Amino acid sequence: MKKKVQSLLSITIAFIIAATVFCVQSAAVDYTTKSVTMSSRTTKVFKLNKSAKRTYLYAVKNNKGNIRVRFTDLGKKAELQIDSVRRTAKKTPSVIIYYKQNGENIKVKRYKVKVTPLEKLELEDISVNPKTKKQLTVTNPYSTFLRFKPDNKKLVRFRARAEVDGNKATYTFKGYKKGSSKVKVYLGDTGVLVGRFTINVRNIKSSINPDYKTVTLRYNKHGSSVYMLNSHIFLTRVINDVKYKATYSAEIVNLKVADKIREKSDFVRGEKAKTDFIYSTGKGTTTAEVYEKQPGKKNKRLLGKIKIKVKNAKMSYVARQNMRIYDNNIVKNSGLDTTLEVGQKIKVRNLITTTLINNDWTSSSFKPSQYKIAYRSLNPSNITVDKKGTVTAKAPSDDEVTIRFRIYFSDGTSFARNIPFRVISA
Repeated sequence: MKKKVQSLLSITIAFIIAATVFCVQSAAVDYTTKSVTMSSRTTKVFKLNKSAKRTYLYAVKNNKGNIRVRFTDLGKKAELQIDSVRRTAKKTPSVIIYYKQNGENIKVKRYKVKVTPLEKLELEDISVNPKTKKQLTVTNPYSTFLRFKPDNKKLVRFRARAEVDGNKATYTFKGYKKGSSKVKVYLGDTGVLVGRFTINVRNIKSSINPDYKTVTLRYNKHGSSVYMLNSHIFLTRVINDVKYKATYSAEIVNLKVADKIREKSDFVRGEKAKTDFIYSTGKGTTTAEVYEKQPGKKNKRLLGKIKIKVKNAKMSYVARQNMRIYDNNIVKNSGLDTTLEVGQKIKVRNLITTTLINNDWTSSSFKPSQYKIAYRSLNPSNITVDKKGTVTAKAPSDDEVTIRFRIYFSDGTSFARNIPFRVISA
C-alpha cells in the first residue's frame, strides 16, 4: 500500500512539473513569425510598438554571415535594421525579439530572413550632347552607394557625389566629345558589378521634357521667390538635351503669375549655356513659349509651350525656407555666444526675427501683428527663458541644454526650432 501511494505521488508530481514546463514554454513561444525575403546587399527596417516599461532585446540564430543586425530600443518604440550580406542556404537566419520577465525570456516576434542572390540593375543606354552635362536618376535598392566607371574617360566623366532622395539617387555626368563609352556600375568600393550600360555622346535636338509640360511653383508675398525652394526654376531644367553655349528663353503670357531673370547659368544641366530663370509673382496659371538660340545662328527655335501653375505657400513656409539658407542653424556665424556662465543673460528674439521673419538677405518681411513668438526651456533647472526671449543661465551642465521657440503666424501655421546652449560655472 505504501509503495502504491509513493508511486501515485510520483506520478502526480511528474504531472505537475510537466504542466508547469508546458505553461512556461507556451508563454515563451507565444509570438508571431514574419518571413522576410531580401536581395543581397540591401537593407530593411522594421518598427515595433512596445511598452516603455519593458526593455526589448534581440537574438540571432542560424546566421552564417548572411545578415547583420542593428536593434534600438526607443522607449515606446523599437527599431530593427537588417542588412543582408550574402545568399542563405537551406537553414535561414532568424532574429528573435524578446524581453525578460521573472527570469524567463518572453519572445515577442521572430523574423525569418531569406537572402536571395544580388539583384542586378537594369539600365538603359543614354545619349548626351557634346560638352554638356546630364543627370541620371537611379533607384538604388542597395545598402551602399553606387560607383560609375566609364571605359573611356576622355568621352564621359561622372561627378563623384549624387543627390539622394530616399532610395533614389541622381548622378551628374558630362559628355566631352562624340563617341560611345561603356559604363560599369559597382557597389560602392566593393568591386561587385551590379550593372552596365552605354553613354553615346552625339548631337541631339533639344526638346521639352514631358515631365515638365506643367511646372508647379509656390508663392507667398512675404518672401522672395528667388530664394524660396519650389518658387523658381531654371528654364534648362524643363529641357531635355541642352546644347553647349546655347541660349534658352521663355515668353511668359501673364507676368502677374510668373516672371523671369534673363540669361543666368545653370551649371548642373547646361554648363556655359545661358537660360532664363523663372520665378513666381502671384497665385494663378499662365503659359510660356520656350525658345532655343544656338551660337552662330540668326534665329531662335521654338521648342514648345509649358504651363506654369503657382500655388499659395503658407507663412510658415517662408520661415522654413529662411532656415534652409542657414543650413538649419541660425546660431552658426551669427556671432551669438551660446556658452553662458551661471547668472548670465542673453536675448534671442532679435536673432530669430532677423533670420527667420524679417530677413534683409532673402527679402522676407512680416508686420508685428502677423506673428508672435513663444519660448520654453527643455532644461529649466539649468536654463530659463521669459516671454520676451531673454535666456538666463541657472546651473552648470555637462551636456547641452535647449531653448525651444515657436513662431505663430496669423494664417494659423507655425514654425518651431531649438537653440542649444552650454552652461558653465561663473
